[in-house]
Amino acid sequence: MTAQGAATRFLPAGRTEAYQLLAQTAKLAASPVVSAVFQAAGGAVAILNEQRLIVAVNRPYLDLLGEGAPEALGLRPGETLGCTRASDGPDGCGTGPGCTSCGAALATVIADNCGRPEERDCTITVRRGERRVDLDLRVRAAPLDLDGERYTVLIVTDISSERRRQLLERSFSGDVYQRVAALRAAAAVLNEPNPAPEAVGQVRLLVQQLDRAVQIQRALVAGLGGHVEPVPRTVVIAEELSILAQTVDRSTAIRGRRLEIVQPPPGEVMVVDSAMLQHVLTAMALNALEATRAGGKARVDAELGPAVVTFRVWNAGHIPSALVHRIFQRYFTTRGPGRGNGTWSMKVVGEEFLRGEVGFSSSDAAGTTFWLTLPRRPFAHA
Repeated sequence: MTAQGAATRFLPAGRTEAYQLLAQTAKLAASPVVSAVFQAAGGAVAILNEQRLIVAVNRPYLDLLGEGAPEALGLRPGETLGCTRASDGPDGCGTGPGCTSCGAALATVIADNCGRPEERDCTITVRRGERRVDLDLRVRAAPLDLDGERYTVLIVTDISSERRRQLLERSFSGDVYQRVAALRAAAAVLNEPNPAPEAVGQVRLLVQQLDRAVQIQRALVAGLGGHVEPVPRTVVIAEELSILAQTVDRSTAIRGRRLEIVQPPPGEVMVVDSAMLQHVLTAMALNALEATRAGGKARVDAELGPAVVTFRVWNAGHIPSALVHRIFQRYFTTRGPGRGNGTWSMKVVGEEFLRGEVGFSSSDAAGTTFWLTLPRRPFAHA
């Protein structure tokens, strides 16, 4: 055994000796029971021994790991998947502080201790080459007794696409509600005697925004793996910022706070899917306002270059260093249950949909600035 008796933050340390591991893997490879389990499961399956080491896997499990993954046998599940927290504990996967909330670890220990199947959802950050990505899994663990030895069958289903679609759908649902509120406020002006032509134009733009947001919402509901192709058109940048101001002005986040818009020169244009742009800017502005003290302000400006436009949203607060690496993680929020995913969705929409770049900087002295850089004319429409 290795690390036997080491203090851990969750599950016990200790690993099977090499000769025992070889005997177990050989026995399970020849077992008709294991073969039947693999066939019946119909998905990715790993079988763990009492030290939670993998002693048998099927082809779908190896496919789930992807190219370049380590040899699965003799490792723990998080180690094979590339979980970034797998090395945090004294004996790898299951022994670190982050493992206490891991759905896969919880399902495994409950199945082992209670002698019954247990299913949990699990979100882990994994390494994929140079990138880190969030992987959403549904894990079902069940005990298996074989020739007097106790094993755990782990059935793993990748639900990342489903979860991604659900979160984006919910995020764009919020867009629809925000735009309805802004449209209602703008339309009220039309009831006044001799409404200004600008008011009529603003209502027209808001109707277009709402229509596009509904289209995106419908496409996400229909599936499409959580991806929607942008529909670019030429927009006036100053008008986009005015729409942002009207949208945010009707949000509860603005109460007691002010959003200052630094208007760019009139007539400056770019080619972009306006609804997607508004989604990212609205998320940035609302986040900035919610991080602003009562009586304070957040600020939006746009830096115009010949080839790109950079939108910046600033507030005076700062992000604690312990949270910086988690800002764009799926599900991460500092605002309570059911109020997260804004930063994640702005990253996805800004970079994957609009082909731009989303980032932020934060310090005590300078405050926090989120930014979105976009090409003025996307390459597909140059």
